[in-house]
Amino acid sequence: MENSKWNIANVRLLAVLMGLLTLCWSCSSDDDDNGGSESDNQSLSGAYTFTATEGFPDWQVDWVGNEEAPKWESPAANLFEERMYVIIKLSNDYIDYSTNEDRMAVFVGDECRGVSKRNLSDFDMTDIYFTILVAGNKYDSENMASLTLKYYSGGMHQTFTFPGFHNFAPDDIVGDTWDQSLPLSPSGSKYQDFKLMSIQLKDAPFSVAPSDNFAVFIDGECRGVGYGYNQFEDDIYIWLKSEEEEGKKMQLRYYSVEKQGYYTWEETIEITQANRFEETLEF
Repeated sequence: MENSKWNIANVRLLAVLMGLLTLCWSCSSDDDDNGGSESDNQSLSGAYTFTATEGFPDWQVDWVGNEEAPKWESPAANLFEERMYVIIKLSNDYIDYSTNEDRMAVFVGDECRGVSKRNLSDFDMTDIYFTILVAGNKYDSENMASLTLKYYSGGMHQTFTFPGFHNFAPDDIVGDTWDQSLPLSPSGSKYQDFKLMSIQLKDAPFSVAPSDNFAVFIDGECRGVGYGYNQFEDDIYIWLKSEEEEGKKMQLRYYSVEKQGYYTWEETIEITQANRFEETLEF
């Protein structure tokens, strides 16, 4: 292949060998990262209702949007004299939503420099890779042009954008594993912002089980779910459609495996500019 000693088979093999390189898109809970203020600490009184259920509640964030598949096209090869490869392995969390409409592309500014459909691994047919041939020129090399990665999920019908993903380097091969949770970035076209929440239970009439669920609802729609496998020590992501949702109310629900039902607190929590909410749930 011109300007490269790698053929496509070698490139896809390197995707496995370079899986230790992790693509890190930061979703830090620090105040500076999310543009808000300090934590909001509240305690919800023991005024709640209990609803018995025959099984686990179907609490999950609805990631499906309504965006049509983008019409990304790779540039003509004769327009650029340099190139590099970008290889991304889709994380298991995304695989459930992956379809043949999936596309991944690399941009310099607003200009598409390379597109890939999804490819099943030759080693494990459950793995999905994107191998992108990225076109560039001397100006991109000399200025280490910043690359933006975009991923369109055919199952979620939305595009996720990751600016500053890498810099252009001719003949380089960037092999990264997309190994983050689903998806820890407010870069999709459906959810544009997020908050964090931690919870503590006070005088709970049950023992926390690994399969216990905790959920946050806004306007009756589930926006975040946590699980009891680690005693709720991890922060829960609350996904917001825009900053305009500040001022709305969050309703909290807790499902207990032991009690075979869920608790709904009558008191709600207002969405403020705080990045993080620390809540004590009283029983």
